[in-house]
Amino acid sequence: MKLNIGCGQTIIKGWVNADNSFSLRMTKFPLFFLKLLFKIKILNKSKYDFIIFARKNHIENIDATNLPYNSSSLDVIYSSHMMEHLQRNDAITFLKECYRVLKPMGILRLSLPDLEFIVNNYLKHNDADLLIEHLLMEPPKTKKIKHLIKLFLSGGFR
Repeated sequence: MKLNIGCGQTIIKGWVNADNSFSLRMTKFPLFFLKLLFKIKILNKSKYDFIIFARKNHIENIDATNLPYNSSSLDVIYSSHMMEHLQRNDAITFLKECYRVLKPMGILRLSLPDLEFIVNNYLKHNDADLLIEHLLMEPPKTKKIKHLIKLFLSGGFR
């Protein structure tokens, strides 16, 4: 068994494709309700399209810190650009979960942002705001209720 965790819209055929975004949880909502949220601009087009994509491709809602598999049951776990979105303790828990569910000699492949590139980009442009954005160090700032609802629905808040 092979798990692609934090897949977003990058699915791998023949694998269990999983994510844990709030948008993914919305795949259980009736289609008419999703269309209404899109029409009144609570959901933007990209979020709406992702929800439809996830429904069509059977992306599973799985929390990386609590993998729903028996110990030593997976052959491969792959994750691309997901771990940097976890808090430090959650990242550690995710790695422990991978160790628990992988078979002996199982494979864990992680793809993470290139910190050297991000730092060199900062040194080249001297733009601290861009550095903070690339490192995902603060959420977007907004005070408007409509934007806060959108941020919540998009999974920007945990």
